[in-house]
Amino acid sequence: MAPLESLSEVKRPRKLFKYRSMNSHGNDCLLGSSEIYFSRPSELNDPFECKPVLTADLDPAAIREYQDYLKEKHAPGVGFVRWQKVRRQAALRLSKSQVRQQLHDDIVERSGFFCLSAVNDNLLMWAHYSDNHRGFCLEFDTEEGDKNYFADAWPVEYSEERPSVSVTRKPDQEQLLAVLNSTYLAKGKDWSYEKEFRKISFDNPGIQQFPPEALTGVILGCRMTDQDRDKLCELVLSRKHPPALYRATMDETMYQLTIETIAGDTA
Repeated sequence: MAPLESLSEVKRPRKLFKYRSMNSHGNDCLLGSSEIYFSRPSELNDPFECKPVLTADLDPAAIREYQDYLKEKHAPGVGFVRWQKVRRQAALRLSKSQVRQQLHDDIVERSGFFCLSAVNDNLLMWAHYSDNHRGFCLEFDTEEGDKNYFADAWPVEYSEERPSVSVTRKPDQEQLLAVLNSTYLAKGKDWSYEKEFRKISFDNPGIQQFPPEALTGVILGCRMTDQDRDKLCELVLSRKHPPALYRATMDETMYQLTIETIAGDTA
């Protein structure tokens, strides 16, 4: 995994894509109000998501320091005597591995991901994320919109082995950088066909707005029904900045899709 300092030098594609089903929750908000949802790691479909091998040499002093950190964050109003009693009880119940996992979760689960792809014609992604080609695919421009909203999407790296992350004591900036490099942007090789990029929202998972002009295209799946096509086109054309419309069609000789223009500016 490349160090964080070099991530700013990553060459991102001009366009990034999001596969969607017509039944996906929030389509009206996404297309009508330019709202996207940043998922917590536990909400994603990979059980290994953000679960590196956790290593740490936690001595009793480090465990106490972490427990004091939890008090400061979650129970600032609890009196000293009562907290000391709770802390002693917790120390008896928590193993070192549990403390490591809690510390890691405290860093990771407060973040959210909006996952994108560098490709718009992958047969498996159309099948898995766009309802067997009956859905659609959104095209976002990494150079359009206020402050180039999608320009800080980072590429995911794929490997056979899970990366290791050392978590000790309370989270600090150095640990957060290690988590970003080895946890947020690491997945198993079986997922490499997705060619994933991630926009990360630190400390703020959930719904956020994006600049409307950053959505530059909508691709209709090759199996989309006429009813769904009419519904989607109505939503798309009602936007203040209507994106271009495309459709995916089956190639006549190859196992691949062709993306054809229907309407709009494709520059």
